[in-house]
Formats: sequence, C-alpha cells, structure tokens
Amino acid sequence: MMKYILVFGAAALCATGLCAAALYAAAGLADEPPATQPLAGPTIRDDHPSIVERDMTGNLRPVEFTPERVAVAKLSLDEATRRKVDHIIIAHRELLDRLVADHIDLVLRARGAGDGTPAMEQAWIIAAALQAFRPAIEGPSLWEQISPVLGAAERDRFDAMMREYWDAVFHQATGGREPTTLERTIIGARHRLAVLGEEIRLAVDGLGNSGALLVRAMTSGLVLSRSQDDRLAEIAREFDTATLHQPSGDDHKRLLLQVCAVLDEDQRRVVLARVPK
Repeated sequence: MMKYILVFGAAALCATGLCAAALYAAAGLADEPPATQPLAGPTIRDDHPSIVERDMTGNLRPVEFTPERVAVAKLSLDEATRRKVDHIIIAHRELLDRLVADHIDLVLRARGAGDGTPAMEQAWIIAAALQAFRPAIEGPSLWEQISPVLGAAERDRFDAMMREYWDAVFHQATGGREPTTLERTIIGARHRLAVLGEEIRLAVDGLGNSGALLVRAMTSGLVLSRSQDDRLAEIAREFDTATLHQPSGDDHKRLLLQVCAVLDEDQRRVVLARVPK
C-alpha cells in the first residue's frame, strides 16, 4: 500500500518537468545554464535576511518547500500575524493534497511515461496535468497572498527577499545577463512549475499518513452512495485515531481491505486496478 502512495511524486514531476522544458525551449534558452561565479559561497547580507544560497560552483541552491515559506520563517511575526500566514500556507497545502488524491489515475499514467512515450501521449499528459492542477497554478501566488497580511516592516523584508530570490533565478537562467520580458515570462513559468512539482512530491510523501486522503485517493472518480460516503469517512477517522498519522504497511493493507468491503464489485475493481502489481 505504501508503494501505491509513493508512485505519485515522480509522475507529477515528470509531467511538470516536460511542460517546463517545452516552455523553456520556446524562448530559445538553454536548460539552466551554469552561473558565472565559480567557488562562490552563500550570499551574506547584513541589511536584510536572504533566502538566496549558492553552492561551491556558484549555482543557486534549490529552496526547501516554496520560497515564500522559507522567507516567512526568517521574519519576526507577532502571534496574530503568524496565525494569518499559517492559515494561508495550510490552505495552499491542503489544496495540493486534495488535487493529488483526486487525480490519482492521471498521476499513475504519467508515472509510466518515459523517454519512449510517443510525443502525442506526452503532450496529452502535460495538458491533462496542467488542467488537473490548474487551481494550484492560477490565482494569486503565495507571495501575493502573504505580503498584504504582514506589518509594514516585515512586509518590506519579505518582499525584498522574494525580489532578490527571483532576480537570482532569472540571472542564473540567462547566464548572468538581464533577461528580456519574454525570457522573464518563460523562466518564471518554468521555475513555478518546478516548485509545484516539488510541492506535489511533498504532498505525496505525506499522503500515506492521512486516512482521509488515502480513502479519497482510492475512491477518486467513483460514484458513491450516501451510506458508502459515511462509512468511508468513519473508516478514515478510525485509521487516523489508531495510527496517530504514523501508519505501518500492515495498517495500509487493512485500510485497503476495509475500503473494498464498503464498495460493490465494479468499484472494487477500479480501486484494485490502481494498486501496483
């Protein structure tokens, strides 16, 4: 069962990676040219905090999670403001959790796509993935959501960190020169897709710890009766209570059996087809 959950990450990254590469190529840019700062260490700024770090070859180090979450962690926020920021970040994470659970079949299909996959099928997977995760792509970014709820001083620090980070992304992608407007658009889209792919991978990693999300993933797309919905919700709650969100492989197997017991024969066939042989 755990293997069933962990297959999602590579698939989502595959889909977003293919699309990002296509966008990048459209602008005539190389795939992440190396920075021209050999042996450069992390950038140290005394005037304001920074989330820009570089490796020993001068290349930008990827941030963990999203740049916004890393930047917020460097701010001194009062309790009320911290609650507002946490609410925004949690809502964003919960949206991704639901999208991953709801589109399991697409992710499984993307998982099987590799270099030998026909171009038309790759294009379909890319288009379907962008459509499926559209709610997480469109609308205000985390930067645009978080900045307005901060006090003036912390907002200035947050915005400065985000501007510095994106300048570093743009300059690394162009080899150090100032990007054109078109390049900024393409580089920005590519980087946001890469960040989204990492967020999806993290969502997948946590999927196996949540009974509600596991049940949602297993039954995605099924037309369930009210009684089935109620029983499945009860099973999910019991799973979380019994495992304290730290389930074992045997816990996952029991959950699968419990879910299948609630479903009819056709529904069970769909669920079992999603479990890797």
